[in-house]
Amino acid sequence: MPPNSPPAANDVCLLPAAVEEAWSTLVSSRFVNPSLLRNEIACSWQRSLSYALDPLTAAPPPHAVCLKALERHATLVAAAKPHMQQLFEFLQGKNYIVMLFSAEGHIINSFGDKDMISIAEALNIHPGADHSERLIGTTAPGISLVRRIPIQVYKQEHYSLWSQEWCSSAAPIFNGRHDLLGAINVANIDIRRHPAEILNLVQLAADGIGAEFSCRYLQKEHKKLASYLSTVADSVSDSLIIFDKTDEIIHINKNAQQILGANAHKFIGRPAHDLIANYTAAKEGLNAGREWAELHFFASSQVVTLDARLKALRADSLEAPGIVGILQKQQKSTRAPVPVRYGFRDFVFSSKPVARLIEDARHVADTEHTILIQGESGTGKEVLSQAIHRSSSRRNKPFVVINCAALPKELIQSELFGYESGSFTGAEKGGKAGKFELADGGTIFLDEIGDMPLEAQANLLRVLQEKKIVRIGGVRPREINVRVIAATNRELLQDVAAGRFRSDLFYRLCVINLRIPPLRDRREEIWTLMEYFVDKASGGHADLHKIRFSKPAKAALKAYAWPGNVRELENAVICFLAKMRDGTVTLNELPPQVSSAKEKTSSNPADDLRAVERRTIEQAMLECSGHISNAARLLGTSRSTLYRKLKQYGL
Repeated sequence: MPPNSPPAANDVCLLPAAVEEAWSTLVSSRFVNPSLLRNEIACSWQRSLSYALDPLTAAPPPHAVCLKALERHATLVAAAKPHMQQLFEFLQGKNYIVMLFSAEGHIINSFGDKDMISIAEALNIHPGADHSERLIGTTAPGISLVRRIPIQVYKQEHYSLWSQEWCSSAAPIFNGRHDLLGAINVANIDIRRHPAEILNLVQLAADGIGAEFSCRYLQKEHKKLASYLSTVADSVSDSLIIFDKTDEIIHINKNAQQILGANAHKFIGRPAHDLIANYTAAKEGLNAGREWAELHFFASSQVVTLDARLKALRADSLEAPGIVGILQKQQKSTRAPVPVRYGFRDFVFSSKPVARLIEDARHVADTEHTILIQGESGTGKEVLSQAIHRSSSRRNKPFVVINCAALPKELIQSELFGYESGSFTGAEKGGKAGKFELADGGTIFLDEIGDMPLEAQANLLRVLQEKKIVRIGGVRPREINVRVIAATNRELLQDVAAGRFRSDLFYRLCVINLRIPPLRDRREEIWTLMEYFVDKASGGHADLHKIRFSKPAKAALKAYAWPGNVRELENAVICFLAKMRDGTVTLNELPPQVSSAKEKTSSNPADDLRAVERRTIEQAMLECSGHISNAARLLGTSRSTLYRKLKQYGL
């Protein structure tokens, strides 16, 4: 090697003469020459001078063990221990010591070879000692804590004389929020510099400790919050059950345990779907704006049915962090009829198709005909059914709603038709009236009829034909006087063709067919509806005409297809009213799915014609109750052509 070449990092060598010269100047004149030092070292020496520290100190100042520091950082010590052990195992037998420092500079744990531990303790280097830069001057952990950087310090780069035999590699430790927790340091007595790999290992250990600490901290906070939650939930008079965003049950208070007849350990930590037969349907109902639901619990050896008011927990994110349910025992006298809030005057519209629909509905409201309402989710099928009931001679009688999709197969018969006492395990003493009995004299609204299981469809058909029901476990027919309104968002004729819905039940239900057009087919009503929803959401304090819409926002509102229909439009209005500033709505104030909508720049006339043809055929089939010959005559075409078109359009 040429005599003037710099030494390799791992070679045995004295420190560069420049550092020796800089330290001599420091000792003689208390002056730091930054041209002879690394910037981090020069800055640390300058700070050490400002602390009035003597560089000729032969030993670190003795300090009593700070037990409070050890206790205060117990979580950090526990999180760091496995990582420090792993790091020490890699270095074991090479005379290293591994030390953990608090953010204030206290040593709070150490691992090392026996000889190194003895040397360190003789120099007051032990857990509980204060080794901050303010007290002992420049060291690797001192700089790491002050500058929040990983660094190696060796030999005469140390400020104090007593530490100049040491070489150290240190890295700061941060939690998940990048708060400084402390530092980890590897040190030994050697005239060689630490290889770069040592600092890399120390950095990896610091990262691991930070992640472990954050995890342990969150677990501790979770346990604390769970304890608070349990205390608060058990102190209220309501019966509460709480689900997280993954639909796992995370709490059930004592009152809820009592009415379900089961201990908390049966519920907590288990998926809701395993314990509640119709949880999926109830959650879908909540997403659609229906807070009340019947929940069917598999508790003990029986099914327990309770009324539940469900509420989505609030959060800053778009996704709700969970659901809380308030459980109630069902009351026979009040649980079934639903208050009728809507009439025809509550419809807000400006399009001819909806005007014709309302006119037809008014005309048939006071008849006894069964009605099938078809329309996509969010178009207002239940609102229309309530308006029909309210305009009928049955207006002062019960209006009973049953969601056919929300009932499990094993319970739908008892819910519709009731049961006699002792007919099955868990049956109420004295029996229970079904929904048809509760609706006697009034109207029963069968929502989501397309999702009713096939085996229940046969019994429903018999009731519609005979106007009588027989309770489960009973033999005596009970006459009922009920007007049936059914609704679905499915194309029932397609389900009939596929064998998913009974054709005889379809024709029995579809005496009068009312189809609510989706919002995308009556876009002229969007601004009329928005005006109504703005007034409703603001309590009359806002006026749509005084709200300014940016051009991109207007274009997005116009281009969006509104798959959630009127309900989605109302939610969009609530969203931009809550977020807008200075009376202006931009893309930022619209829901993400609306703001990303792009207006079609071109249209294919052939596609438009096919859409018109498909709707015409579909309407003809409905008007003719699925009779091919009659529909063909109505359309002025042959049966074979109609069959081909039905297949072409998937009808």
